[in-house]
Parts: sequence; structure tokens; C-alpha cells
Amino acid sequence: MTVQHQLSSPSSAPQAAIKASRKGLGCGQACLILIVLFGAFVGFVIMMSPCEKDTNQLTGAVPISTSLNAAQLSKAQWKAAVPQNGMLVGFGQIACNKDALFQAVGQPSREEAIGDDQDLYWDCSDGQVEIVAVRGQYEVGLVAGRLNEF
Repeated sequence: MTVQHQLSSPSSAPQAAIKASRKGLGCGQACLILIVLFGAFVGFVIMMSPCEKDTNQLTGAVPISTSLNAAQLSKAQWKAAVPQNGMLVGFGQIACNKDALFQAVGQPSREEAIGDDQDLYWDCSDGQVEIVAVRGQYEVGLVAGRLNEF
């Protein structure tokens, strides 16, 4: 009985690597690319959106006085004031210009820097609203992060 050994040519290993690299993106890689593109799109929209007092004229919304303290607002009123001033709020997320946010709902009653986060707290008449923002973005005037209620 004769056993034949098949010798592989030296060029077969690189060819196999090339074939493997041509298979395309995996599901995880495609999802990651979509998430990055979505994040870039949201950032672009936020930076290009007008956060001016004139948005109240377009929506017919009643602006909240800048002298109003957030403690006089309920959590529902606090959240209702945010979209009136040209900011995005949804699915527990917020993204807006820092100055426009503070003009809409007043200065936070407390701020904390924890790791890469900047936590902002507003005391309301029926509890507390917290934004957990990305500190690097917060330092350049953008508030983007989670919106929590307590």
C-alpha cells in the first residue's frame, strides 16, 4: 500500500488568506459601521441645527423664562422645555448645545465629573433630572448623553 503525500505549493497559504479576506464584512462589523455612521450623522445634525429663540415662533411653544429656577418645574415640564428649544430628546437620550440647554431649563443644581462622564443634575418640584454627558463633548459646548429621572 502506497501513501501519497500531497505537497502544498508555497503560494497556497497566501492565496487562502486572500480568499478569506474577500468574504466581506461580518454582521458585527457591519453593525459597528452603521452605528458609527449614525453617530456621525446625529452629530452633524446637532451642530447644524439652529438652537435659537426663534424656534418657539415656528412651533408656537411658550418659552420658559430664563430667570425661572428648575426647582419650580416638574420633571414633565423640564422635559417639555427641551424640545421647544431645538434640541433632540428621545429614547432616553439628549443631544444639544450646552448654552441653549441652560437657557431653556436653567443652570444645573449640581455637576459631577466621574470618569469620562459629566453628570448634570436639576432639582425639580417632583424629583430630579440627570444628564450623564460625555465630558469631552461637554467641555466644547455639546451636551450629549443619557437622560435619567429620579
